[in-house]
Amino acid sequence: MLVETPSRDLLDLPVAGASLHAAAGGRVTLADQLDPARPTLLVFLRHLGCLFSRRMVKEIRIAADHAEAGHADRRYPRVVFIHSATREQAAGFFGRYWPGVTAISDPELRLYDAVEAPRATIGQILSPRTAAAALATVWKGYLPGAPAGRPWLLPTVLLVSPQGKVLHRHAFRHAGELPDFGQFNLAHLGGTGRAPRYTPAPAPEPGSGYPAPGSPAAGSGSR
Repeated sequence: MLVETPSRDLLDLPVAGASLHAAAGGRVTLADQLDPARPTLLVFLRHLGCLFSRRMVKEIRIAADHAEAGHADRRYPRVVFIHSATREQAAGFFGRYWPGVTAISDPELRLYDAVEAPRATIGQILSPRTAAAALATVWKGYLPGAPAGRPWLLPTVLLVSPQGKVLHRHAFRHAGELPDFGQFNLAHLGGTGRAPRYTPAPAPEPGSGYPAPGSPAAGSGSR
């Protein structure tokens, strides 16, 4: 279990995916994906056909763009996505929602299991809460697709130090839960990665557009 400081075995696991960081020697590990100078946000997604996964990636991208716009020093954690689809399935997904972001393919769920990412219950996928979240997400322009990866996973978000110590873990209560990812702006955390308080994302207002000022993703299609 990844609790405070993960085992060396976990950090040394070889990983595959897109836009990975590699140390000298050619062997690519999870430890290589951690930023050496600031915290890293490890985001374990549901399947890539899930409309909540699509919105989550875009929300994190917008939060990162807002945090780093106009600043020479980078104020948002490095973002690393972990998904259960194949690299081929993931290429189109991330090419649309965040080209160039680091994305680890884990179809065998080695990393998911190592961090004890939960499997969803029926109630966490089919409930009034998730139905309301789905309607809000469709309102934003996101539609579901065919499952790409394991459909019974819940997301997990870990904020980890350069040494791999877990600074904060967000445990999702249902499939449609969406934290306010702006809370991970390092300027808000004093640059230390201190655990933020949970704040749900604001509900969409009728007729409101998708907020992305300062983001290169602004105005891009999200369906």
